[in-house]
Amino acid sequence: MTEHGNRKTLDRQTKRLLDEILVLGSMVEQAVLQAVAALKKRDLAAARSIPDLDDEVDRLYNRINRELIKRVGQEPSSIDTANYLMWASHNLERLADRVTNICERTVFIATGEMIEFGKHLRVYKSG
Repeated sequence: MTEHGNRKTLDRQTKRLLDEILVLGSMVEQAVLQAVAALKKRDLAAARSIPDLDDEVDRLYNRINRELIKRVGQEPSSIDTANYLMWASHNLERLADRVTNICERTVFIATGEMIEFGKHLRVYKSG
């Protein structure tokens, strides 16, 4: 493969990864909007279901990062681009984690119970 051919392949890879980051962003945007709506309405069912989206976000985030790490291994000169894309995807993933926090606080406001969503649901009773 020629150097020019390599560049085209990397450009396609970058575009595909950017598209995946945009999908990640859309997922997070929807989760934020749903969490804010659940908070406004004190909607317990929504607040309890929205954190499930975090698992999907985490899966996509991990896949994007694996691809970026693999790309840097194959083409070390792509490290700057990969780093920027990793930070973008990382910040979106962290925002999804904050959505989970909003949902936890929504449950607290509505019930007085402080819960932590995650692999093991924890419930803390107030008072």
